[in-house]
Amino acid sequence: MKQVYKPIKEQADITRDAMIASSRAWLAPRNAFFTKELGLNQPWSITVIYGNVAKEPALGFAAQEDFGSVDIPKLNESWFSVFPKSTLGDVCGRFNASDGGLTIYPPGPSDHSYSVSGDRSTFDVTTEILQGTRVMFMHGCFAYKTVGPPPHKSEYCFLFLPDIDPKTRQKTYRSISCMYGNNAT
Repeated sequence: MKQVYKPIKEQADITRDAMIASSRAWLAPRNAFFTKELGLNQPWSITVIYGNVAKEPALGFAAQEDFGSVDIPKLNESWFSVFPKSTLGDVCGRFNASDGGLTIYPPGPSDHSYSVSGDRSTFDVTTEILQGTRVMFMHGCFAYKTVGPPPHKSEYCFLFLPDIDPKTRQKTYRSISCMYGNNAT
């Protein structure tokens, strides 16, 4: 009898887990941008656009981030050659969801924004970044809880590539996802 019911129970467990995962909160970072022009020895600010793309609220929202820079790849070189995985630390391992944190309600992929500001003590914007030979990156993590266990984390990483606005001819930065540091649990 156990041999008959074991596969049925396993399938029921898989179905239950899939139903929980399909409705629990999922915070999805989508884009990031500088909210003011970058300059040497000046404070800077980044906003991350994200959404809760599921059906239930994310509880106890907390965030953590690291910043760094890497060289721009040379011609016929890939990002993998200038940005090894070891460049990133364990940003998600340093903190957990907060009992007093925000509640992030669904729906939508871009309903919310998270902003972080810094200065030279947080991350020093260098001449190489302003000249476009190096690019700044932000490696962050959102921690949150759902109605049931376990707690969850959304890890993200964005590179900020220099660009020139064709209309104003001013330098801007567009974000792209890093090749590492984008995970969800």
